[in-house]
Amino acid sequence: ASGIGQTVTIAYAKAGVEGILTCDINFDGLDATIEECKKVASHPNFRVLPLKVDVRIDRDVINMIETAVKEFGRLDYAANVAGVSCLAYSWLHRSRYGADYNIHAINIRGVFLCMREEIKAMLKNELRPLIPGLASTRGSIVNMGSLASVTPVPGMTAYTAAKHAVVGMTKAAVVSHSGDGIRINTVNPGYTLTPQARAFFTDFTPYENGTLLKADVFLCPKRMGSPEEMADATLFLSSPLSSYMTVSKYKQLISFLANATVGVFHIQ
Repeated sequence: ASGIGQTVTIAYAKAGVEGILTCDINFDGLDATIEECKKVASHPNFRVLPLKVDVRIDRDVINMIETAVKEFGRLDYAANVAGVSCLAYSWLHRSRYGADYNIHAINIRGVFLCMREEIKAMLKNELRPLIPGLASTRGSIVNMGSLASVTPVPGMTAYTAAKHAVVGMTKAAVVSHSGDGIRINTVNPGYTLTPQARAFFTDFTPYENGTLLKADVFLCPKRMGSPEEMADATLFLSSPLSSYMTVSKYKQLISFLANATVGVFHIQ
């Protein structure tokens, strides 16, 4: 785990969850995440377990959720952060089947399979009260979208389509299950300083409050976002603080090209 996925996992530990099953196709990369979780965990009985998972494979995802329920008793929160982007800008007529297939397999099928199994598990949970006499919950799911979920990105057709699909699947799942006490939302990060972003963008401009692209004119805060800021949004949408919010699309680092909005968060 790295980037936003790793930071989200650590944020859950710091916030006080009792147990975390942290999953990645790169099992070796989970060690650093686990150690950091143990350092910051605030629950006295905290446990964190690693599991190698390929979200493109049915059996892997089924086993992931079965393991979580077996180890911790129930599934209360899920964050579907696994995703891949393009290695370089590529116009549609030059796109390669293998690369585009993998983008869709992870970003669309992966999120679909994870939500399917998470909802199955949460439907078995007993309702827990949030607001006496008014609101109860069985669980909360947060899907990681992208700026490309709401804004077309030139040269990234496959990725834009995949991230639009994440929002579409979230909306459809909410229509089906909001009455069951399950909230589902998306966080749509803009330019965020992750290892994946560092590999994608090779030309950074230093700035006293962070690191900027030379295209910083498009970014309202005049800097890139941090994985920690994306984790904060994910944690908020998971928590009772957002108990009246579902199918919300949090756009981070807004004001980009024609999709300009003023503010830090924009809720649709």
